[in-house]
Amino acid sequence: MRQLTVVCENKPGVLADVAGRIGAQGVNIEAITAETFGEGAVIRVVTNDPSSAKSALEAGHYKVSESEILVVGFPDRPGEIAKIAKKLGASGVNIENIYLLNKRDGEMQLALKVSDLEKARKTIGRENLR
Repeated sequence: MRQLTVVCENKPGVLADVAGRIGAQGVNIEAITAETFGEGAVIRVVTNDPSSAKSALEAGHYKVSESEILVVGFPDRPGEIAKIAKKLGASGVNIENIYLLNKRDGEMQLALKVSDLEKARKTIGRENLR
């Protein structure tokens, strides 16, 4: 799965513009997270068509990077995120960002951007990758 990271200004209307540009291309946002830091902001987006979404954002003069993320599923119960983070940390894999994609039927799915995809896949195990 691919994640787009948009580095932009922290000002009213930016999120509406980003989402509007993506939607205007007929691209659906499947997950989104945003955070601010002073005058700047970072918006991370997962869509059903990252290439078209990236093109639309770049046409709007946004700085956009694209990266592969892991989608990890596990039981929705206390302590599960800590277990995954501990396993990855012990194997030398840094979690660069993480966010919830969905929760349903007793399972939680997280998006993880990590420093070493292959090592993370081996550490997490195929049974937990979605």
